[in-house]
Amino acid sequence: MTVYAPYSYYYEVYHGSQLTPDQWPAAAREAEAYIDLLTFGRLKNGAPVTDEVQMAVCAVAEVVGRYRTTRAARADGLKSVSNDGYSESYADDAATSAQFSADKLAAADLYLPRSSPLRYAGV
Repeated sequence: MTVYAPYSYYYEVYHGSQLTPDQWPAAAREAEAYIDLLTFGRLKNGAPVTDEVQMAVCAVAEVVGRYRTTRAARADGLKSVSNDGYSESYADDAATSAQFSADKLAAADLYLPRSSPLRYAGV
């Protein structure tokens, strides 16, 4: 599997700090799959991995990392908690999933805009 952005790129060039070296492989793998989806597999088929692609992978990986941390912090199916005057409310799974998708797209759009030739849907 081709790695579009190693952790060293994330840390030294993108200047990311949200993901640890242990969290990076899983988050980057999901981000790279998402970028492949947006670019119609062109990167896997030989299109060059540019700086813009690497930055997009880093941005999406941070979104993935935040989502995983949020999901791990709350119990499945729990929508609200109240204890002695302190309360928390969580979005339901459908709303959380929709927000996750929107956040990934916004992160990718920042570095790989929809006008990019890599994202052109035609032939």
